[in-house]
Amino acid sequence: MQSQKNIQDTLTHLADKDRLSHAYLFFGPPQTGKHAFALSLARCLEHNTSQKTKPSHRPLTDTLQIPNPNLEVEPLNIGIKEIRHIKKFLSQGPLISKRRTVVIDNAENITWQAAPALLKIVEEPPKHALMILVTHDPQTLHPALLSRLTKIYFPTISKNKIKEVLMKEHKVSKEKAEKISKESFGRINRALKLAKLDNTETKNQKSEEIPLAQEIEKGIINLYLKDPKKNAKKIAFLLCKEEASKRFNLNPKLQRKAIEHTLNL
Repeated sequence: MQSQKNIQDTLTHLADKDRLSHAYLFFGPPQTGKHAFALSLARCLEHNTSQKTKPSHRPLTDTLQIPNPNLEVEPLNIGIKEIRHIKKFLSQGPLISKRRTVVIDNAENITWQAAPALLKIVEEPPKHALMILVTHDPQTLHPALLSRLTKIYFPTISKNKIKEVLMKEHKVSKEKAEKISKESFGRINRALKLAKLDNTETKNQKSEEIPLAQEIEKGIINLYLKDPKKNAKKIAFLLCKEEASKRFNLNPKLQRKAIEHTLNL
């Protein structure tokens, strides 16, 4: 992951020199590791560890995640209530880190009513504040807010790099890593989820109805194996549906009907 290594080296250097910007936008295709990288940077700042080390399981005291990762169902929007929470969090000084870090995942869900309040925080941040917004679609953000953020792009990566990561860091066999790297579409998070799913299916034979996300997953792979170029639009549609099915509590029957209708057009 050479491009992400460059990003890692640059931000680590800036962190060491205490020269990080106060507000970043991590953007790029879904499942390319943007959110994981933001949390890795927060851990680096908070626990004074290198981003090259394995992720620590210690709690993040000086980091606020929006939406709350402990919620069973992710809220549809990021509104005024969440921005007030961010403002209160940043008004307090850090306990163990140099920064108080806020990571806003799926920033495209920030409402236009809440955007001006967040913009004011970005324009007049506390000295110790670090905000990282994460999105796959930066054009959905309020233009004034978008213009104030330091932008970092996370591209897809090569199949060989994904294969290397799976084998070296996650102990996936060469055969499985080869298969998963082809089905990942250059998205490292997708590759890791496929590896986890493959491992789960090996251990457990499921006789019940296949979960929606898993069903979509198989549909993506089938379309890709048939004709990736011809089915590119359908694959992109299913990738979005797959992401939504994992984030939101969707009605499986209605989603299956919508998918079937779209694929038959």
